[in-house]
Parts: sequence; structure tokens; C-alpha cells
Amino acid sequence: MIKILFFIESLEHGGAEKSLVTLLKHLDFSKYEIEISTIKKEGALKNQLPPEVTFTHMKFNFSMISKLKFQLYKKFLTKRHNAQYFWKAYQSDIPASQKTYDVAVGWGQGFATYYVAEKVPAKKKIAWVNTNYDEAGYIFSHDEPLYSTYDKINGVSSFAVDIMRNYIDGDKLIQINNIIDEAEVLAKSKLKCPIEFDNTIFNIVSVGRLAKPKAFEISLQAAKLLKDRKVKFQWYIVGDGSEREFLETLRRDLSVENEITFVGFDTNPYTYMQQADLYVQTSRFEGLGRTLIEAAILKKPIVVTDFDTAFSLVDQYKTGIITQKDPAAVADAIYKLYENRHLYLKMVSALDSRAENRADSVTKKFDDLIVDLCEK
Repeated sequence: MIKILFFIESLEHGGAEKSLVTLLKHLDFSKYEIEISTIKKEGALKNQLPPEVTFTHMKFNFSMISKLKFQLYKKFLTKRHNAQYFWKAYQSDIPASQKTYDVAVGWGQGFATYYVAEKVPAKKKIAWVNTNYDEAGYIFSHDEPLYSTYDKINGVSSFAVDIMRNYIDGDKLIQINNIIDEAEVLAKSKLKCPIEFDNTIFNIVSVGRLAKPKAFEISLQAAKLLKDRKVKFQWYIVGDGSEREFLETLRRDLSVENEITFVGFDTNPYTYMQQADLYVQTSRFEGLGRTLIEAAILKKPIVVTDFDTAFSLVDQYKTGIITQKDPAAVADAIYKLYENRHLYLKMVSALDSRAENRADSVTKKFDDLIVDLCEK
């Protein structure tokens, strides 16, 4: 059997984490011996791992010198992603893996990529890029020697690949999209929702980590503008994260406590999405935009900000509205679908999921990649 390590920082509630767990559920364990390793021992998605998968986590002991280096690098070095400061400061404190693998996958740019590059003995290595590398703030001069150790670098969308093509030449770059299990999305959407929606008003749902790249403050500000227009609506935000306290304070300051509900993290966001009239996502940038595909599976019209990959997932005024990263523009787009029932229903009938993200297609591409690597 082929021994594969997937290293990912955590199994918390993000699109990258969900995509990895979904892929693992579809792999043939008669062919693969799979281990998944993380930094954090616990994670919201850990209990969804297939029983055949071995789970391990890392333990760190950081020296005072390394901690001091980290602070000095952040203060004096050229601005870059926090993960790059971290690796430069702490890499000598991080022990190498004592195991050897046929294939090691660094699932996600940053620490996962660095760890697999320098600390994991493997015959073949794959780096998984699931964000807009430039917008996220990475500096390639730091990463170039690390990416050079990889046999393949995968982008989860054509846009992610195009960004990396600015730095990496040849056939090392490939594209395998984030996996979407359409059957799972549909099945989970039919389960009972913990919240009973009021069907007499317009219901909006957004799903994602409460983190700066997701820009939920735009959603809250748009909600204030809708309230000022006397729109009767309820907006449910499914997710949790470091920005929650800030967003709850902003919700109070904008006087939209009655219109905005922070649901918190739920392993089944689809039951909320299923009840919604509209799905809204106001991210600053995305590597793909997984929830847009899931909303399309559930036939929900979409309002989304104009991050680059949105244009490959939403057909303008056919399946949704792509708008500027501006509260007024978002509010205008929502209002258009709120008041124009004909346009709204036209979008519902046009919506469908995209084949390149479906589980069977993505799993086959992954299997073919592993076979190709291991035969060389």
C-alpha cells in the first residue's frame, strides 16, 4: 500500500479543512495507508475522519531565543505573512518526523508547506495551495527554496494556479479543485435545523470563519443599510473565529442586533442554507469559494463580493450578483433580489453545481496524481 501523510495545521471549521476531510472519505483504503497530522490535538472536524485514517498531532517546545527572534523579525524584516516570520524564527525548535512516507502532502500554504518541505522524509511531496497567495501577504523569496523541494504544487482553482504561475515554471503546477460532495450537501440540508426560520420575511445566510479575510463587517454594514430601507429580513451568520467579539460589538453599534444572528460554528451549515432565500459572501479574497458551490447545489441565489474566483463560480445576473467590496453595493444587490421576484426565480432555475468540484471527479484526479508520482 502507498503510505501518505497529509499535514494540515488544524481540523477546525474552514473550507480547506472540510475539503481534506471530504477527500479522505472518498479514498480507497485498500490502496492507501493514510495518516493525517496537525498542530492542534483537537478540532471540530476531527470526529468526521474515516476510521481507517491514523491521526497524530505535533508537540512543540519553543526556546526563549526563538521567541525573541520571532518578535524581532516581525518588527524589523520586510512585511510578509505571519507564517513566514514564524518559520524563520522557530524552525530549529521543530523536530523532524521520525517516519518515512511514499507521499507527503502539505495541505495549505504557510506552516504546512514549510513543515513537509523541511521536516518530513518522503519519496514524493505535494504542496496544496488553497488561497490567493498574493492577497494573503506571502513573499515568494522566502518560500522559493521550500517550494523547490516539492514534486507537484496544486492550486484548488484556476485562479490559484495562475497566481502561482508568476513564481513557478513548468509542469510542476497542477490543478485539482477542492472537493464538494454533492450527495452529502443535499442529504445534510434535509436534516432538522436548530433554528426555525420565519418564512414571512427575507432570510439571508452566510457561512465562514469570523476572520479578517472574510470581511463580515461589510455584511453587518450592509444589514444596517437594508434596515434603513425598511426591508424585513433576518441574516444568519454560521461560523466562529477570532473576529467574533469585534463583530458582536459592531452589530450593537450599528443597531442590527435583531436582524443579525451569530449562529456559531455548526458542522452542518447546509440546513441553514437550505432554509435561506439568499446566500451572501463578502470576502476580501478566497482561494476558491467553496460555500458558493454549496449554495449553488442547494439552488440558492448568491450575492458575492468581487474577489477573483467569484467570477468562475457565479454567472453575473444568471446565478447571482457579483458586486464591489462595499456595504452599499452589497445592500443594493440584496435589495435587487428582494424586490425583483422575477429575477430571483430566474436565478433559482439556472443554478447548478459544477462538475469539476464533484467528489468522483476530484478523487479520480487525486488517484491519478498519486499513481503518476509513485511510478516515477
